Amino acid sequence: MSDGIAWIGEHSLTNTEGVPGMRGRIHCPPKLIVHAPGDGDGRQADFASDTASGSALDAALWAAGAVFPSVPDMPEAEVTRHYEEHDEGLPKAVFTAVGSYTGLVVDQAAVEAGTLPLAVLPVAT
Repeated sequence: MSDGIAWIGEHSLTNTEGVPGMRGRIHCPPKLIVHAPGDGDGRQADFASDTASGSALDAALWAAGAVFPSVPDMPEAEVTRHYEEHDEGLPKAVFTAVGSYTGLVVDQAAVEAGTLPLAVLPVAT
């Protein structure tokens, strides 16, 4: 079971009023993880990275394949190829990791349908 709260922002709408050639609102996924492990500090990570804190959430993200390589880790061409090959499965990997960390099952169909825009997962005490 987790030692904090994990918040996942997957879907949002962006207002494009005033942007030439665009009208209304468009889907714009922020893909952000915010982790509050209960130690008074909040941490965040974009999808494909970890919080760099060595937390249990970070370990779950790595185990689920939700952390992608970056340019300091390998050549840019290899990083680009990894993203192209694995980007589509990234949301599922992130939600799998958070589910593993929290002990909860996150409904992948709701995630894919965009009906789960936010999950706030409190710590069981």
